[in-house]
Amino acid sequence: MAGDSSVERLRNDEVVHLVQDWMNLMATFYYEQDLATRAELREKLLKTEVPRFCGIFDRLLAENGHTGHFVGTKLSQADLAVYDMVTNIQVYLGTDLEAGHPGLTTLRHTVESYPRVMEYLTSRKAPLPKD
Repeated sequence: MAGDSSVERLRNDEVVHLVQDWMNLMATFYYEQDLATRAELREKLLKTEVPRFCGIFDRLLAENGHTGHFVGTKLSQADLAVYDMVTNIQVYLGTDLEAGHPGLTTLRHTVESYPRVMEYLTSRKAPLPKD
């Protein structure tokens, strides 16, 4: 699930580490106790970090030929990591991350086209936003 060549495995790792960077930024927002600071962090995330990361992921998807995958034409760890991050952030921040990022929309449709993935998604509990 990481690619068939060393170049594909490198791209997979690049995407997964970008997701980790984004998760670290989200954790700052998610665990902030002060509501005013939390509102400021949310605004910063929406204005700077969300467009930056969505743009990077959109570009990387395009570099792979608009296949709906980050690596080759098979489901990878990178596909699942970004899918999970984007769908969860849409819940936590209450925003449509796919707007203006057609690659992310294609990625979502591609990931959801795998029957076993959909079987899992329909059986799991939806992520709950923190109030």
